[in-house]
Amino acid sequence: IVAADIGYENSGNNTVTKEGVKLSIGTKGNVAISNEVADTYVASPEEWFTTIENQDGTITITGFDENVLTKSEVPGTRGDSKYNWYYGEDQITEMSIPKTINGKEVKSLGNDGYVNRADGPRWCSAGYYKFYGIENIIIPEGIEEIKSGCFTCFNDLVEITIPSTVDVIGAAAFGYAPSGGYGSIQRINVVGKSEIPEGWSRDRYTGNPNWCPSDCEVVWDYSE
Repeated sequence: IVAADIGYENSGNNTVTKEGVKLSIGTKGNVAISNEVADTYVASPEEWFTTIENQDGTITITGFDENVLTKSEVPGTRGDSKYNWYYGEDQITEMSIPKTINGKEVKSLGNDGYVNRADGPRWCSAGYYKFYGIENIIIPEGIEEIKSGCFTCFNDLVEITIPSTVDVIGAAAFGYAPSGGYGSIQRINVVGKSEIPEGWSRDRYTGNPNWCPSDCEVVWDYSE
């Protein structure tokens, strides 16, 4: 995609703007939208992701494909499981989930349970890994399920919007409850819902929601 073709003007430093919406352009030509109010949806490259095909022919994105993306340990952090992610020479700071991959609809995100360290740093990390630098993730309408632990390890993700089509969210999808648990998310915007749906995870003993930290602000019936 060429930024000029959709009406954006060069702002320098590999960014272009239109009506206050910034896009980042990598050396390989990938474009990431940094604000959901943009009038053109640009998905991250399909090859970034590992996937499985569901029985109905739709796709589940399970994580990053380390044959395409590279990771490096974050300087100045303790431990050996804290990473920044790169596409070529460009550090990934934003991610837009594709609506389709290889012509098939993407319907769910995550690994549906916690992976072991030996499985590598996929999205569902059970606290073994932290991903730094990715501050914005756009989930498109059409996604129906966000599996357990899916975005827990995204340490710099502070706000996300859940589209109206999401009917199932697993435990700790955006961090651990109660307050102070693993995960940095501070605000979740929910489109098209005024209360917690039946398919969104709750603690088996208390009945309280456990798909995000208890101190996370949740905005229901969110609209731009």
